[in-house]
Amino acid sequence: MKPELPARKTLEYQFSTVCSNAKKYDQVIWLVDADTIIKEIKESSKASKIQEVKGYLEEAGGMDNVHILFNTPCLEFWFLLHDRYTGRFYAECGPVEALLTRSTILPGYKKTEKYFKNPKQNIYQRLKPNLKTAISNAMRLGDFDIDEYESAKAETFKVFKILGIDV
Repeated sequence: MKPELPARKTLEYQFSTVCSNAKKYDQVIWLVDADTIIKEIKESSKASKIQEVKGYLEEAGGMDNVHILFNTPCLEFWFLLHDRYTGRFYAECGPVEALLTRSTILPGYKKTEKYFKNPKQNIYQRLKPNLKTAISNAMRLGDFDIDEYESAKAETFKVFKILGIDV
């Protein structure tokens, strides 16, 4: 596994990276935080942004080793589902981060590279005891649909099935 955190790249750039990686790796998983997409949909031509995303989904559908998974609004929503179930839609990540910071599972959470890479924080080990709860909560929310983008989703749980990891 080779995790990569693209820093503020366009969807087009990220998708081209996904396609390039699909030629080199057995499996490519693109985790998409939908908050930026939702913001762009609201600020620009709604139809064109939705069509752009649909195009990526369609093209990826033709590649057996590419998986596009969405979190609405962001990865932190997936983290929050380890602590509690909520089907509430958040258009932006800020309110989710605030809930997470006050949660029992990741108190003091900060969305920074320093926090993620700090071995004392070890997000994975802190979340692992509640993984089955998070998966159950995320499954209750269903799959992401770009036509219904204003709904809470956390498809990160699918990574385990794609990689053949039993939880």
